[in-house]
Amino acid sequence: MYLSNFRAVYNKARKQGIRVCGENPFAGLNVRRQETVKRALSKEEIALIASADLRRYPQLEAARDLFMFSFYCRGMSFVDVIRLKHDGIVRDTIFYTRSKTGQRLQIGLLPAMKEIIEKYRTSGPYIFPYIHGQSPRDAYTQYRYSLGTVNRYLKRLGTLLNIGIPLTTYVARHSWATIAKNEGIPISLISEGLGHTSEKTTQIYLNSFAVDTLNKVNENVADAVSDCIKNAGEKFICLHNTDKT
Repeated sequence: MYLSNFRAVYNKARKQGIRVCGENPFAGLNVRRQETVKRALSKEEIALIASADLRRYPQLEAARDLFMFSFYCRGMSFVDVIRLKHDGIVRDTIFYTRSKTGQRLQIGLLPAMKEIIEKYRTSGPYIFPYIHGQSPRDAYTQYRYSLGTVNRYLKRLGTLLNIGIPLTTYVARHSWATIAKNEGIPISLISEGLGHTSEKTTQIYLNSFAVDTLNKVNENVADAVSDCIKNAGEKFICLHNTDKT
């Protein structure tokens, strides 16, 4: 655990009125966060993932579809993706509350997103069939289990497709931001890893723009990947039965 994590716990305890012995051990200590290792893919790599023919590998296909849905949703976090409900979609717009910040966000539905939604539609309330429990505890347990399972299959998929970095759900978030930046989207809207050194700063910048502007940005990113798929013609990547899922 990093010193910054200890300091955060210590400061939270003090704010809550919990008595701590001695002087503040972090006073005058400058704890700098180490920059995160780059986890972004190029638009060509995203297109490779999107166009892979995985019909013979349902587990890999489901993991890929979740990854792409997250990407098309401006890099939506996995926990928010699997918590999405059908009643949260109104007039081709997804409305949801981001788990990490409690912020209300909305995203216009793209054709690729609609296809994935219909592909996994069930009679249940959730868009994706990963949460079944009624209690918050059950939902959290199923989320943690699903995250581990999906990431395991994504890493296997990344290996099969010769992706240069370990493929995880979080890569979709970094990749969306990086591709948007490379497509000329103003740095004030996005930057690598969804913003600046602090995600809060990124959210401040994103919130200052109209929803229509963000939807247009999302369309541009999706179009960039679609162009790569079209340029490849009707060629699909068929994976031979060399892997056990």
